Amino acid sequence: MTLTEARAQLDILIDKVDQAYFTVLEKNTFLNKAGVEYFDKYYNAMGANQLLRDKLGYFIKNIFIRGKAGVAPYDDNPTRQTYGSVEDYLHLLSGTVNGKVAKVVSWEDFQYLSGDNGTVAPSEDPYNRADHDHPIMTIGPTLAQIDPSIDFNPNGIYYYPHNDAVIAGARDATLSYVLDSNTGEILQVNITDPGAGYASPSTIPVGIGFTSGTTPLTTGTGLGAASITVNTIGGQVVSVNIINGGANYGSNLQLQMPSPTSLTTVTSSDSLTISYVREPISRKITNEFAQLNSSMAHEIVQIAARMMSAAIESSNYEVQNNESNL
Repeated sequence: MTLTEARAQLDILIDKVDQAYFTVLEKNTFLNKAGVEYFDKYYNAMGANQLLRDKLGYFIKNIFIRGKAGVAPYDDNPTRQTYGSVEDYLHLLSGTVNGKVAKVVSWEDFQYLSGDNGTVAPSEDPYNRADHDHPIMTIGPTLAQIDPSIDFNPNGIYYYPHNDAVIAGARDATLSYVLDSNTGEILQVNITDPGAGYASPSTIPVGIGFTSGTTPLTTGTGLGAASITVNTIGGQVVSVNIINGGANYGSNLQLQMPSPTSLTTVTSSDSLTISYVREPISRKITNEFAQLNSSMAHEIVQIAARMMSAAIESSNYEVQNNESNL
């Protein structure tokens, strides 16, 4: 159905004879208002079944974006590094964060589950707790509640956790080691506690120290020569890299992991996908009316006719209202 055909159909539905005259601009205005009502009607019900979801299929958009510090879209080009906006966003449907399916929640629930309102820690509710395997996502009212340095952006995507998020209950990781009994070389390092709250993903150097009250070894090339790092994912230590095992170490050796809070956080960006209902071009359904499927076009015309009839207090209003609800 073209826009011209839609306007002609409106004339028929409101029985133009003996009714007030509507200009082309006025008809377009009613069609655009009807488009908004149509969107709201089916968005609220689209989770019920695929048929209702298909009612908005033409306007469902899937995009890939980057995010940083729990906010997206983010342009991580070194020459820009700025936050943007999902300009044509209307309703958020679903998304992923770093390949994990995200749960879409309200802004209020997002604050509770992530602790990003600055007053509470992330929820420890085992059934709702958000983590790297079970991220959450929302559209919120102000970026300042995530990062005071970020300007207001009404169409920003908010997600938790992000790559440098600190997990509630942060604790130091602990490591144990196995030495060569002859050379004192560090042969193996085991993760006895992966800790929590470390910057992720990252590679962290391990400190080489000695048990308090003992005298460090003073002979051999191995003293201080060992070099060990650990890799973190999801705030926890997941693997160890022995770059140099050194030599001449003894049982007074200590492998010292830095505390999560003592690290200088280097924020890295995140990969997100979002599925959302987009707005019509320039927020007017009339700008792409001819591209709508027949079912959508006819229903929007029905809604517009009902609105027009109501506007002139026509006796046709009740009839049009009943027809648009069929």
